[in-house]
Amino acid sequence: MKEPEQTVCGYGNDTFHTGRQTGGNITDNGNHKGHPRICATFAPSSGIRGRRPAGRMVEGQGTGLPAGGTAACTSTICTGRIHTGTDNRENACFRIYKPEYEKRLIYRIEIELDWGYVYGKKNEYRKKRKLYEEIAEIFTTDGYTAEMEKRGKGCRITKGNTRLHSHYEWITGQCEATHLTGTLIRLLRESRRFHLIKCTLLDFIFSFTQEEELEFYRQQNETSIYYRIFDLFRRKPWTVTENLMTVASEINIPTQKYPEGPDRDSPAYKYVREAYQKLIDKGYPEEYTRTWIREELLCARATPEGISKNIFYGTLL
Repeated sequence: MKEPEQTVCGYGNDTFHTGRQTGGNITDNGNHKGHPRICATFAPSSGIRGRRPAGRMVEGQGTGLPAGGTAACTSTICTGRIHTGTDNRENACFRIYKPEYEKRLIYRIEIELDWGYVYGKKNEYRKKRKLYEEIAEIFTTDGYTAEMEKRGKGCRITKGNTRLHSHYEWITGQCEATHLTGTLIRLLRESRRFHLIKCTLLDFIFSFTQEEELEFYRQQNETSIYYRIFDLFRRKPWTVTENLMTVASEINIPTQKYPEGPDRDSPAYKYVREAYQKLIDKGYPEEYTRTWIREELLCARATPEGISKNIFYGTLL
Protein backbone atom coordinates (compact mmCIF):
# COMPACT_ATOMS: atom_id res chain seq x y z
CA MET A 1 0.00 0.00 0.00
CA LYS A 2 1.33 3.41 -0.92
CA GLU A 3 2.26 5.50 2.09
CA PRO A 4 -0.06 8.53 2.26
CA GLU A 5 1.30 12.02 1.94
CA GLN A 6 1.02 14.55 4.72
CA THR A 7 1.00 18.32 4.67
CA VAL A 8 3.42 19.86 7.13
CA CYS A 9 3.38 23.58 7.91
CA GLY A 10 5.96 25.86 9.46
CA TYR A 11 5.97 29.48 10.56
CA GLY A 12 9.07 31.59 10.58
CA ASN A 13 11.99 30.46 12.71
CA ASP A 14 9.82 29.20 15.55
CA THR A 15 9.55 25.50 16.11
CA PHE A 16 6.64 23.17 16.84
CA HIS A 17 7.57 19.53 17.43
CA THR A 18 5.97 16.42 18.82
CA GLY A 19 6.85 13.80 21.42
CA ARG A 20 9.55 14.19 24.06
CA GLN A 21 13.11 15.14 23.22
CA THR A 22 15.54 12.29 23.96
CA GLY A 23 19.13 12.14 22.79
CA GLY A 24 18.45 14.58 19.98
CA ASN A 25 15.55 12.53 18.56
CA ILE A 26 11.84 13.15 18.85
CA THR A 27 10.16 10.04 20.24
CA ASP A 28 6.61 8.79 20.46
CA ASN A 29 4.89 9.66 23.72
CA GLY A 30 2.94 6.52 24.54
CA ASN A 31 -0.39 5.12 23.39
CA HIS A 32 -4.09 5.57 24.10
CA LYS A 33 -6.27 2.59 23.23
CA GLY A 34 -3.82 1.54 20.53
CA HIS A 35 -3.37 5.07 19.17
CA PRO A 36 -0.55 7.56 19.69
CA ARG A 37 -0.79 9.92 22.64
CA ILE A 38 0.43 13.08 21.05
CA CYS A 39 2.53 15.70 22.76
CA ALA A 40 3.31 18.84 20.78
CA THR A 41 5.67 21.46 22.17
CA PHE A 42 6.04 25.03 21.01
CA ALA A 43 9.43 26.67 21.53
CA PRO A 44 9.73 30.32 20.39
CA SER A 45 13.17 31.22 19.11
CA SER A 46 13.06 35.00 19.34
CA GLY A 47 12.07 35.22 23.01
CA ILE A 48 10.68 38.68 22.34
CA ARG A 49 7.17 39.17 23.64
CA GLY A 50 4.59 40.35 21.14
CA ARG A 51 6.93 40.26 18.12
CA ARG A 52 5.75 38.54 14.96
CA PRO A 53 8.52 36.21 13.75
CA ALA A 54 9.90 36.51 10.26
CA GLY A 55 8.96 33.93 7.66
CA ARG A 56 5.92 32.70 5.82
CA MET A 57 3.61 29.69 5.73
CA VAL A 58 4.82 26.83 3.55
CA GLU A 59 3.70 23.29 2.85
CA GLY A 60 5.77 20.12 2.75
CA GLN A 61 5.65 16.33 2.72
CA GLY A 62 6.01 13.87 5.57
CA THR A 63 9.78 14.37 5.65
CA GLY A 64 9.21 17.59 7.56
CA LEU A 65 10.92 19.69 4.90
CA PRO A 66 9.31 22.43 2.82
CA ALA A 67 7.94 21.40 -0.57
CA GLY A 68 8.82 22.83 -3.92
CA GLY A 69 12.34 23.79 -2.89
CA THR A 70 11.11 26.52 -0.54
CA ALA A 71 13.85 27.32 1.96
CA ALA A 72 12.38 30.40 3.64
CA CYS A 73 11.05 28.40 6.57
CA THR A 74 13.26 26.33 8.88
CA SER A 75 10.62 24.81 11.15
CA THR A 76 7.64 22.49 10.98
CA ILE A 77 4.34 21.72 12.60
CA CYS A 78 3.77 17.98 12.65
CA THR A 79 2.21 15.40 14.93
CA GLY A 80 2.62 11.81 16.07
CA ARG A 81 4.90 8.89 15.31
CA ILE A 82 8.40 8.53 13.96
CA HIS A 83 9.21 7.66 10.37
CA THR A 84 12.42 7.97 8.36
CA GLY A 85 12.48 10.40 5.47
CA THR A 86 14.43 10.20 2.24
CA ASP A 87 17.35 11.89 3.97
CA ASN A 88 17.53 9.05 6.55
CA ARG A 89 16.65 11.46 9.35
CA GLU A 90 13.91 10.61 11.81
CA ASN A 91 10.86 12.87 11.58
CA ALA A 92 7.63 12.97 13.58
CA CYS A 93 4.49 12.29 11.60
CA PHE A 94 0.91 11.54 12.69
CA ARG A 95 -0.56 9.70 9.73
CA ILE A 96 -3.93 10.90 8.47
CA TYR A 97 -4.97 8.30 5.92
CA LYS A 98 -7.00 10.75 3.82
CA PRO A 99 -7.02 14.54 3.98
CA GLU A 100 -10.77 14.65 4.58
CA TYR A 101 -10.36 12.74 7.85
CA GLU A 102 -8.23 15.56 9.27
CA LYS A 103 -11.30 17.78 9.10
CA ARG A 104 -13.00 15.44 11.59
CA LEU A 105 -10.04 15.28 13.97
CA ILE A 106 -10.32 17.05 17.35
CA TYR A 107 -7.38 17.48 19.74
CA ARG A 108 -7.54 17.96 23.51
CA ILE A 109 -4.96 20.65 24.13
CA GLU A 110 -3.23 22.71 26.80
CA ILE A 111 -1.71 26.05 25.81
CA GLU A 112 0.56 27.64 28.40
CA LEU A 113 0.94 31.43 28.41
CA ASP A 114 3.30 33.78 30.20
CA TRP A 115 1.58 37.01 31.19
CA GLY A 116 3.67 37.93 34.19
CA TYR A 117 2.81 37.54 37.86
CA VAL A 118 -0.45 39.39 38.57
CA TYR A 119 -1.95 37.19 41.30
CA GLY A 120 -2.27 39.14 44.53
CA LYS A 121 -0.90 42.28 42.93
CA LYS A 122 -2.50 45.71 42.91
CA ASN A 123 -5.41 45.95 40.46
CA GLU A 124 -5.28 42.16 39.97
CA TYR A 125 -8.88 41.93 38.74
CA ARG A 126 -8.42 44.77 36.20
CA LYS A 127 -5.15 43.35 34.87
CA LYS A 128 -6.55 39.85 34.48
CA ARG A 129 -9.67 41.14 32.78
CA LYS A 130 -7.58 43.08 30.26
CA LEU A 131 -5.66 39.92 29.49
CA TYR A 132 -8.86 37.93 28.90
CA GLU A 133 -10.29 40.75 26.81
CA GLU A 134 -7.16 40.69 24.63
CA ILE A 135 -7.46 36.90 24.16
CA ALA A 136 -11.18 37.29 23.33
CA GLU A 137 -10.39 40.02 20.78
CA ILE A 138 -7.73 37.87 19.09
CA PHE A 139 -10.22 35.03 18.56
CA THR A 140 -13.37 37.02 17.69
CA THR A 141 -11.63 38.66 14.74
CA ASP A 142 -11.45 35.20 13.16
CA GLY A 143 -15.09 34.22 13.66
CA TYR A 144 -14.90 32.66 17.12
CA THR A 145 -17.45 33.39 19.83
CA ALA A 146 -15.88 34.60 23.09
CA GLU A 147 -17.78 34.86 26.37
CA MET A 148 -16.22 36.62 29.35
CA GLU A 149 -16.74 35.11 32.80
CA LYS A 150 -17.62 37.23 35.82
CA ARG A 151 -14.95 38.89 37.98
CA GLY A 152 -12.09 38.15 35.57
CA LYS A 153 -12.34 34.38 36.12
CA GLY A 154 -11.71 33.50 32.48
CA CYS A 155 -13.01 33.46 28.93
CA ARG A 156 -14.79 30.73 26.94
CA ILE A 157 -14.07 30.47 23.21
CA THR A 158 -16.14 28.43 20.75
CA LYS A 159 -16.28 27.75 17.01
CA GLY A 160 -17.64 24.54 15.50
CA ASN A 161 -16.29 21.64 17.59
CA THR A 162 -13.59 23.86 19.12
CA ARG A 163 -14.36 24.51 22.80
CA LEU A 164 -11.59 26.38 24.63
CA HIS A 165 -11.44 27.87 28.13
CA SER A 166 -8.94 30.62 28.91
CA HIS A 167 -8.05 30.82 32.59
CA TYR A 168 -5.02 31.92 34.58
CA GLU A 169 -2.03 31.50 32.19
CA TRP A 170 -3.70 28.62 30.36
CA ILE A 171 -6.00 27.93 27.41
CA THR A 172 -7.39 24.40 27.58
CA GLY A 173 -10.10 22.33 25.92
CA GLN A 174 -10.77 20.69 22.59
CA CYS A 175 -9.66 22.15 19.26
CA GLU A 176 -10.40 21.04 15.72
CA ALA A 177 -7.24 19.99 13.87
CA THR A 178 -8.02 22.50 11.12
CA HIS A 179 -8.13 25.30 13.73
CA LEU A 180 -4.96 24.41 15.62
CA THR A 181 -2.25 25.90 13.43
CA GLY A 182 -4.13 29.16 12.99
CA THR A 183 -4.80 29.38 16.72
CA LEU A 184 -1.11 29.10 17.63
CA ILE A 185 0.01 31.55 14.96
CA ARG A 186 -2.70 34.02 16.00
CA LEU A 187 -1.63 33.89 19.65
CA LEU A 188 1.99 34.26 18.64
CA ARG A 189 1.75 37.26 16.36
CA GLU A 190 -1.14 39.25 17.86
CA SER A 191 -0.39 39.06 21.58
CA ARG A 192 0.65 42.23 23.38
CA ARG A 193 0.31 41.46 27.10
CA PHE A 194 1.30 37.78 27.11
CA HIS A 195 3.76 35.36 25.53
CA LEU A 196 2.98 31.89 24.16
CA ILE A 197 5.19 29.31 25.90
CA LYS A 198 4.01 25.93 24.62
CA CYS A 199 1.07 23.89 23.35
CA THR A 200 0.60 20.29 24.48
CA LEU A 201 -1.67 17.91 22.55
CA LEU A 202 -2.96 15.54 25.21
CA ASP A 203 -5.27 13.32 23.21
CA PHE A 204 -7.53 13.21 20.19
CA ILE A 205 -10.94 12.04 19.00
CA PHE A 206 -12.82 12.06 15.71
CA SER A 207 -16.17 13.77 15.17
CA PHE A 208 -17.55 10.97 12.98
CA THR A 209 -21.21 9.98 12.98
CA GLN A 210 -21.70 6.26 13.52
CA GLU A 211 -22.29 5.74 9.78
CA GLU A 212 -19.12 7.66 8.91
CA GLU A 213 -17.13 5.72 11.48
CA LEU A 214 -18.36 2.41 10.07
CA GLU A 215 -17.36 3.51 6.56
CA PHE A 216 -13.94 4.55 7.90
CA TYR A 217 -13.31 1.00 9.20
CA ARG A 218 -14.41 -0.51 5.89
CA GLN A 219 -11.99 1.64 3.95
CA GLN A 220 -8.99 1.35 6.29
CA ASN A 221 -9.20 -2.36 7.21
CA GLU A 222 -10.48 -3.99 4.03
CA THR A 223 -7.22 -5.83 3.33
CA SER A 224 -6.49 -6.95 6.91
CA ILE A 225 -9.73 -7.58 8.78
CA TYR A 226 -10.32 -11.17 7.61
CA TYR A 227 -6.80 -12.20 8.51
CA ARG A 228 -7.04 -10.52 11.93
CA ILE A 229 -10.23 -12.39 12.79
CA PHE A 230 -9.29 -15.77 11.33
CA ASP A 231 -5.80 -15.75 12.83
CA LEU A 232 -7.18 -14.98 16.30
CA PHE A 233 -9.68 -17.84 16.20
CA ARG A 234 -6.98 -20.18 14.88
CA ARG A 235 -4.69 -19.29 17.79
CA LYS A 236 -7.40 -18.84 20.39
CA PRO A 237 -10.56 -20.91 19.68
CA TRP A 238 -12.56 -19.21 22.41
CA THR A 239 -15.80 -17.26 22.77
CA VAL A 240 -17.03 -15.33 19.74
CA THR A 241 -17.88 -12.15 21.66
CA GLU A 242 -14.53 -11.96 23.47
CA ASN A 243 -12.43 -12.54 20.35
CA LEU A 244 -14.43 -10.11 18.24
CA MET A 245 -14.14 -7.47 20.95
CA THR A 246 -10.36 -7.98 20.97
CA VAL A 247 -10.19 -7.23 17.24
CA ALA A 248 -12.59 -4.30 17.59
CA SER A 249 -10.39 -2.78 20.29
CA GLU A 250 -7.34 -3.08 18.03
CA ILE A 251 -8.89 -1.19 15.10
CA ASN A 252 -11.03 1.23 17.12
CA ILE A 253 -10.50 4.97 16.82
CA PRO A 254 -11.68 7.27 19.66
CA THR A 255 -14.77 9.27 18.74
CA GLN A 256 -17.03 11.72 20.55
CA LYS A 257 -19.55 8.94 21.27
CA TYR A 258 -16.98 6.25 22.13
CA PRO A 259 -13.89 8.06 23.44
CA GLU A 260 -12.76 5.24 25.74
CA GLY A 261 -13.16 2.25 23.42
CA PRO A 262 -15.78 0.06 21.74
CA ASP A 263 -18.70 -1.85 23.18
CA ARG A 264 -21.09 -4.31 21.51
CA ASP A 265 -23.17 -1.45 20.05
CA SER A 266 -20.21 0.52 18.67
CA PRO A 267 -19.42 0.79 14.94
CA ALA A 268 -16.04 -0.92 15.46
CA TYR A 269 -17.66 -4.03 16.93
CA LYS A 270 -20.44 -4.03 14.30
CA TYR A 271 -17.84 -3.89 11.54
CA VAL A 272 -15.83 -6.78 13.00
CA ARG A 273 -19.00 -8.80 13.50
CA GLU A 274 -19.93 -8.15 9.87
CA ALA A 275 -16.56 -9.44 8.64
CA TYR A 276 -16.72 -12.46 10.99
CA GLN A 277 -20.10 -13.46 9.57
CA LYS A 278 -18.64 -13.50 6.04
CA LEU A 279 -15.92 -15.89 7.24
CA ILE A 280 -18.54 -18.11 8.89
CA ASP A 281 -20.60 -18.15 5.67
CA LYS A 282 -17.51 -19.35 3.78
CA GLY A 283 -16.95 -22.12 6.33
CA TYR A 284 -13.46 -20.98 7.32
CA PRO A 285 -14.18 -20.86 11.07
CA GLU A 286 -16.95 -22.95 12.59
CA GLU A 287 -19.02 -22.24 15.67
CA TYR A 288 -19.51 -24.63 18.56
CA THR A 289 -20.81 -24.43 22.13
CA ARG A 290 -18.82 -25.07 25.26
CA THR A 291 -20.01 -25.39 28.83
CA TRP A 292 -18.16 -23.19 31.29
CA ILE A 293 -19.33 -23.22 34.91
CA ARG A 294 -22.88 -24.26 33.93
CA GLU A 295 -23.02 -21.66 31.19
CA GLU A 296 -23.25 -22.41 27.48
CA LEU A 297 -20.73 -20.30 25.56
CA LEU A 298 -20.74 -19.74 21.80
CA CYS A 299 -17.20 -20.29 20.55
CA ALA A 300 -15.51 -20.59 17.16
CA ARG A 301 -12.41 -22.31 15.77
CA ALA A 302 -10.59 -22.50 12.45
CA THR A 303 -11.61 -25.31 10.11
CA PRO A 304 -9.22 -27.40 7.97
CA GLU A 305 -10.74 -25.72 4.90
CA GLY A 306 -9.98 -22.27 6.34
CA ILE A 307 -6.41 -23.25 7.22
CA SER A 308 -5.86 -24.62 3.71
CA LYS A 309 -6.91 -21.26 2.21
CA ASN A 310 -3.82 -19.66 3.79
CA ILE A 311 -5.68 -16.46 4.70
CA PHE A 312 -3.26 -13.57 5.11
CA TYR A 313 -3.09 -9.78 4.79
CA GLY A 314 -4.70 -8.77 1.53
CA THR A 315 -7.24 -11.61 1.53
CA LEU A 316 -10.65 -10.39 0.31
CA LEU A 317 -13.93 -12.30 0.47
